[in-house]
Amino acid sequence: LAEATMLDIRYELADCYMQDKNFQAAIEQWQEIDAVQPDYRDVRQKIKDNVRFGKDRIQDFIIAQEMDFEKISRYIVTYLDFTIKKLKMNSKEEIMIEARSNSPEMYQGLYYIVVRRSFNPMGEREISEFYNEMLKNKIKRGLVVSATGISPTGIKFSLDKSIDLIGTIQVMRLLKKFEHRI
Repeated sequence: LAEATMLDIRYELADCYMQDKNFQAAIEQWQEIDAVQPDYRDVRQKIKDNVRFGKDRIQDFIIAQEMDFEKISRYIVTYLDFTIKKLKMNSKEEIMIEARSNSPEMYQGLYYIVVRRSFNPMGEREISEFYNEMLKNKIKRGLVVSATGISPTGIKFSLDKSIDLIGTIQVMRLLKKFEHRI
């Protein structure tokens, strides 16, 4: 009973924040409720409807539900003009995709694409593992999409490889396009 009462208070507090147009504070309250009881009232819908008001799209992407992570990753790859052939969620933080470019200016063979959303930039070790997977699967081109960027050692490693990099700033733009796709 005490827990339900606290959720009610947070819900009402979020409504007050919304009336004051303090969207970020309202979203934080709903996210707290969602963490305790995901099916509480219409909290999930309220978060989804107001996520564009969040202060940090990258943070929202990193903590999004797995289903939303997959949906956004599919959108990003499709928006970049690829057709997805195979998609595998390696973890809650990483999706591996085999895709073909639809652009005549780009390489027409298969691409190996990783979409990653961890709290740390992708480093040399992660990009090296990705590159080894590319080679193992006999895929000649790679694309790394990292929400938190690529470390200097990761960039240095990929310079002489057939790997393109998309970091935080480009991911922010893609997330904004995803929000406004309707």
